[in-house]
Amino acid sequence: MKKKLWIFGDSFSVPFKKVADVHPYIPYKGYLPKIHSDIISEKLDMEIMDMSHGGSSNYDIFHTYVKCMREINEDDVVIFGWTQIIRFRIASKRNDFYDVIIAVVEHMKDLIDIPSKSLWDITVNRSNNSIYYDELCDFIKIIKQSNPKCKILHWTWVEPIFKDNFENNFYNLLIPFKKYKMIKEETNNNVDDFHYGEHAHAELAEDLLKFL
Repeated sequence: MKKKLWIFGDSFSVPFKKVADVHPYIPYKGYLPKIHSDIISEKLDMEIMDMSHGGSSNYDIFHTYVKCMREINEDDVVIFGWTQIIRFRIASKRNDFYDVIIAVVEHMKDLIDIPSKSLWDITVNRSNNSIYYDELCDFIKIIKQSNPKCKILHWTWVEPIFKDNFENNFYNLLIPFKKYKMIKEETNNNVDDFHYGEHAHAELAEDLLKFL
């Protein structure tokens, strides 16, 4: 049996094949570009277990891992792509979790029964208090403790501000932060998207492989 490459994260970890029907970057390229997980799995000859989901909060990323952790073997590789701390979860009208991204919450009113003003206030609280980075550090510690023999790497696309120790402590648990080229930069603004393009994912894969 092949060893497995487990991927947990938000839209920056979602392979283009998942969004091939809707993403303008694919027709622009004229083919299906690879992302970092595709490249790493090919180089290490591993089976991809893609658990990424666009719009995820860190709570959703961690909870997804909890659901999968019994299936992860000590010879597997696990990569976490963490997201913004301003994202959080609430219970939706369907009695499942809804990840709140305040920029699009007005378009999702049919799913939630909490006033937008309240969600905005929570977002401001999260952006002004870096204790949430301390919470994220605890998630990473739990992950390591739950699979102590497994090779686990952490990275994020979120640019650090480094305004206090909580944030420093979090980024010290990741591979060194690096700014990669966005799709809009790669395409000279022909595709207006702030996610990573093919070249950026190739760089990210190379950086992650250095630690593997």
